[in-house]
Amino acid sequence: PIAIGNVAYYYSQATGGDQSGIIVAAVTAAASVIDDRYMLNVRPESNWRVSARQWSFLCGGPSAGKSPAIRAATDHIKHMHGVLYDRWRSEHVDSDNEPAPALYTSDTTVAALSETLQVNPRGLLMLAEEFASWIGAIDSGDRGDAAKNRGDWLQLRDGGPHQINRVQRGAVYVPNWGVSVLAACTPSGLSKQMKHMPEDGLIQRFVPCIMGASDTDAKGDARQALREWGQWLEWAYVT
Repeated sequence: PIAIGNVAYYYSQATGGDQSGIIVAAVTAAASVIDDRYMLNVRPESNWRVSARQWSFLCGGPSAGKSPAIRAATDHIKHMHGVLYDRWRSEHVDSDNEPAPALYTSDTTVAALSETLQVNPRGLLMLAEEFASWIGAIDSGDRGDAAKNRGDWLQLRDGGPHQINRVQRGAVYVPNWGVSVLAACTPSGLSKQMKHMPEDGLIQRFVPCIMGASDTDAKGDARQALREWGQWLEWAYVT
């Protein structure tokens, strides 16, 4: 789409960062704001339908500009999230225990995410600028639930109804267990992580973006393109 092409071109001109990084980050950001209940009918004869959900990570050296690219693509989602939350808070002053609407999260557990997704069936974005930390959170768990948690995390890529049963929490039904994920890592960090990763298909769910080095002599102005990108994200959210 021209909106992604423009923000990638002008952001790269302004920062010298690899256009690939901002393209992949922007596509993932856009996927996260499109309501998961909109589906592409891939195979009508088999009811094979998919939502615009995407898992991606940017991989490059310490100065490749991974985190800045992620922030450029997603900062307006954070702004939209804040506006949505403030509006909800003003209408639910005495509802501290009621889950709030959300567009993204950066740190959560399966238990907390299940409550959030119950009131956000359109899905949301998981921002994990450190891929290794995100994987570590998946494999951590209380009361020996780490293996169960990993299975729940794997199913987040597919979306759809999800039933969770735990002795401590009881039964939880989530209408749409779907989250887009955007993360970043270094080549050495990814290599180290892969050595300890079980062959359960988690890494295969990601679209990898290998970023080249930044051009330190770049000169440009991306401010207008970033403003227009924010407008496009809002359009995709409300359409």
